[in-house]
Amino acid sequence: TSLYCTRMFFELKLALQSSDSKVRQWLGGSGSARFTDLGLNFVDFGRLASIIGVVIAAVVIGTGSLKGVNWSVDFAGGTEMEVFFGKDISSKDIRVAGEKAGVKNLTPQSLEGSSKKYLLRFDKGETDGRGQSAAMNLSEVFKKELAEFVPDIQRVDFVGPQIGKELRSQGALSVLWALIGVFIYIGFRFDMRFAPGAIVKMVHDVFIILGFYIIFGRSFDLTSVAALLTVVGYSVNDTIVIYDRIRENILLHPKRLLKENINFSISETLSRTINTSITTIMALIGVLIFGSAQIWNFAAAMAIGVIAATWSSTFIASSFVFWLEGWQKSRSAKKAIAS
Repeated sequence: TSLYCTRMFFELKLALQSSDSKVRQWLGGSGSARFTDLGLNFVDFGRLASIIGVVIAAVVIGTGSLKGVNWSVDFAGGTEMEVFFGKDISSKDIRVAGEKAGVKNLTPQSLEGSSKKYLLRFDKGETDGRGQSAAMNLSEVFKKELAEFVPDIQRVDFVGPQIGKELRSQGALSVLWALIGVFIYIGFRFDMRFAPGAIVKMVHDVFIILGFYIIFGRSFDLTSVAALLTVVGYSVNDTIVIYDRIRENILLHPKRLLKENINFSISETLSRTINTSITTIMALIGVLIFGSAQIWNFAAAMAIGVIAATWSSTFIASSFVFWLEGWQKSRSAKKAIAS
């Protein structure tokens, strides 16, 4: 659609223009949003951006070690129920009803800050492995004990602990294989100077999304893995656009310093990067406003990931190309002196 529909609309519009000057005027002319003359040193700022990224990763790892990850039923195993009440109800009343149903470890979580919609979780181990029977029993108790609050069971999910463990491993492997695949692709598509920067920036983006789930205690489920993989795809797409322009400028201006080519390339693609990010976030705003529970977490993680990807593509990925080039030259010089 990006290629075919865009060309089709351009051809329709261009057919209505009577001269080249009107075409340029329609496209924005000299007043279009371009950043080629900013003169900013993106490479030098990349060091600070990388330090910030390392600090964020350390905070995420530290917080995850202390608090742990809020694994959903998808990964931890157990039973998960989404219940909507016609009237406001406290989590204490829900737990009391759960105890009457024989569910001792019931954990109610308010959704969307509401006192009417709750996500209820409990481990199958507390009900002799009969998660489904416990859910049915809990539903019956709700209808009797909490009838005045008009409970409505909207969904029930059951996942065994062994399946949850396997899904967790497969989710981690899917992200790992995605990163390895990107590394191989960029290594062949460009050269190995570009690949490490792309991997570092994608790991940076993944840590920021994980930080959203860990620091704010959001439920990490299969939808979260989808968010991670989607951001990885978005991130590498943005990076390849910048890398392609860097390579193009290196070929067009071989006498120009690599640092200058990188800074100029980022400036040339900056308007495209910003426009793409804003458009993507605008599409996510609707989900953030009207979405509920799991889909809201997905949209929020995606929005954070898009911002992180824009930041890291601009300052981290490209800077690593320059640093790796400098490291290779320094290494070659040491070898020459040693020989």
